Formats: sequence, structure tokens, C-alpha cells
Amino acid sequence: MADCQVDLDFSETSVHELTPQQLFGYVSAVIEVESPVHKTEIIRRITEGSSLKRAGKRIQTSVSNAIRYGVQARKIQLKGDFVWLSSMEKAEVRDRSELDSSSKRFDYVPPEEISSAILQEVERGFSLAEDEAMSNAAGAMGFHRLTAQSKKLFKTQISLMIENKSLEKRDGFISIVH
Repeated sequence: MADCQVDLDFSETSVHELTPQQLFGYVSAVIEVESPVHKTEIIRRITEGSSLKRAGKRIQTSVSNAIRYGVQARKIQLKGDFVWLSSMEKAEVRDRSELDSSSKRFDYVPPEEISSAILQEVERGFSLAEDEAMSNAAGAMGFHRLTAQSKKLFKTQISLMIENKSLEKRDGFISIVH
């Protein structure tokens, strides 16, 4: 998975002094590489790119305003806390094994990507026990273990896919509905 490094030169002005339209150029650079991406990760990339140690309230508000501008201009989509390219319809399964620990968190993975990973692994295994499907899907995304909280995320996605008839569960095993 690509980790976008935004290089910002703010010798004349500060991040929070940019208009939403100006800041959106930098925000969109992150989204182009990392879509779908959690809003917090966009703020972190902008903060790091401007050589700051942390994002204060003014920077967080400025980046949020730039995201809101992009949504209103129909350049990007906002789904929950995740920002997507407008042209992107499906979340690809991305390997996060090389990311630093601050970015390698399940709550920074969009639910749609978790679903894609589960479908990919169930399809590979034809039929898998739920725990095995969750473990394999997490591994495909570069995570070595599942916490109780992350298992809840995966179980929620599995339940939604069973409800939407993408998956079926029989005798403790899940498989793709054909």
C-alpha cells in the first residue's frame, strides 16, 4: 500500500491560513494515492508534510473544510469517516504490512475493504469457517492478529454480506452465494 508523502512549503503562510480550495490541492494529493482514506490519516499526512509535530484544532478544522469543499464540488465522496475518489466504486484489498503502527489500525480500514478482503479469501478457500475467513482476510490486509474489537468489525461485515446475499452460512462455514 502506498503511503502518500505530501511535501508542503509553508514559508509564507500556515496550513490553517489557506482557503479550503487551496488546501484541497494537498488533500486531493493524499486521496489520489490512498483512496479510500480515513480523514484522520489525511490530517496526519498534511501535518507531516508541513513539518509540524501534531495537528492542532485549527489544522484539523482547515483540513475538514477542504474535504467538505471537495465533497460539495463533487471531486470526492465522503462515506462515514472515509474519503473516496468520486470515480472509485470498489475498495481494493491493500497490504498494510509495511505501514508504521500509527497508520496500521483496523479503524482506518474502510468497511468496504474489509468486505472485499473477506470475499476474496472465502472465494479462494471456497468455504471457510468464520474465524478462518476473518483471520485470512486480516492477513491479506497485512494484519497479523485480530483483537476483540477488530473481530466485531469483521463479524459485522460478514453479517451484512449474509443479509445482502453475497455470502451464505451453513454448518458454521461461510461461502460465496452464486
